[in-house]
Amino acid sequence: MRTNPYRSVVRLIALAACLPAAGYAAGVARVDFAVGDVIAVRADGSRKALTRGAELEVGDTVDTQRGRAQLRFQDGAYMSLQPDTSFRIEEFRFAENGTGNDGVVMSLLKGGMRTVTGLIGRANRQNYRLRTAVATIGIRGTEYAVRYTHSMEVFCAGGSIAVENEAGTLVLAAGQGGLVAGPQQQPQRTAEHPFLPPTAATAAQDLPDKVDDPVNPVQEALPTPLAATVLTGTASYNMAFSNFSGRSSGTAQILGNAGTLDAAGRLVSFDDPPGNTTSGSTAIADSGNDGVIAWGRWTNGTTSGTGTNALRTLSGNDSFHYIAGIPTSDADMAALASGGVTATYSSAGGTAPTTDRGGIGTLNSGSLTARFASAQVDVDFSVSVPNASYTVSGRNLSITGSGFSGSVGASGATCTSGCTTPIDGFFAGSQAARAGLSYTVIDTAQQMKTFGTIGFTRQ
Repeated sequence: MRTNPYRSVVRLIALAACLPAAGYAAGVARVDFAVGDVIAVRADGSRKALTRGAELEVGDTVDTQRGRAQLRFQDGAYMSLQPDTSFRIEEFRFAENGTGNDGVVMSLLKGGMRTVTGLIGRANRQNYRLRTAVATIGIRGTEYAVRYTHSMEVFCAGGSIAVENEAGTLVLAAGQGGLVAGPQQQPQRTAEHPFLPPTAATAAQDLPDKVDDPVNPVQEALPTPLAATVLTGTASYNMAFSNFSGRSSGTAQILGNAGTLDAAGRLVSFDDPPGNTTSGSTAIADSGNDGVIAWGRWTNGTTSGTGTNALRTLSGNDSFHYIAGIPTSDADMAALASGGVTATYSSAGGTAPTTDRGGIGTLNSGSLTARFASAQVDVDFSVSVPNASYTVSGRNLSITGSGFSGSVGASGATCTSGCTTPIDGFFAGSQAARAGLSYTVIDTAQQMKTFGTIGFTRQ
């Protein structure tokens, strides 16, 4: 079982329009609004009642008890804390002129909150984190809501959210909600939003009937859901497939190929010479879509059409995996190469790996580095399936146009005779903002193949 260095971390990454606030001394945040029994517990255990204008320092834990509060951080971030919430500032580094080392680490120990992120979220998104005990959330937006008890409910009001824990990854677009039942439970999409009332029902009688309006507050009502940013329609997409008929490795890559994504952003057909293959009666599982790339797997049914992969019956966990994206233009690829750009990518999600024995597993982690000047890609990822776990690490895969491919090594307890992993991938979006790949782990000792696809976001 992998060791997840980010277990129990909720990573909040977003773009924000807030400006830095002035007037801070040693404090890293200021109370803009407080009502009811709101206190700060210092790192030394001392307690302080919080009122408007009070400053908070690293190590402080804010307990709203039967009250509520709004905080403003030095980088301009706003946070609204609901009743019966416990929130701690673990670490905060910020310089108005930017240092590259800016960062904030916080913990939501219990309760509910909404936030609009600040300048740290814009310049140093990888250094912006909030901890809970059940999942990691990467946020690329400006506003979200979260409620944490023994489980975690999340609502994305802008951008997209990658909800990740040891059991899997779920990408939510703006206007979508998610639920994580526990640290070992796979994140699930839900139609329900976190219920964050302005005051706790049991404490309403303890709050004044009227309080001053907070300065520049986070809105107390959940935002009206925005139209989700989802890649849809028929267009020429870069695509990569795993468990692809006609390929001995089980992978395939098609650049600039005609395909159709339905209104929910799921691939339902693509040109597959000598004809066209459609999803037919199959179900589409593990679907993800962030407006630039989309992934999923067809399963439990029969494909249709006249293409190479048509008329395939997929039963049990047998799956046809796909990932598709808006092709990065030739001009962008040339500019990245001439500029000597080296880009790093983190996993945005992917399909659950399946085997040709009917097993289904978990995508544990993934990262990618592209050296555009030398036209090379390095890739690392880890997957687990029944009776086997694989760590795939490959260097110097060749970039051609907006695609890349190669065969790399894999290690695992069952790889006594060696495991190889053919990979096909592509870049997507403006300035190669995304990447996607398909893989097939070939375990000769087990006489088993493992299939899957992974999407990546440029950091």
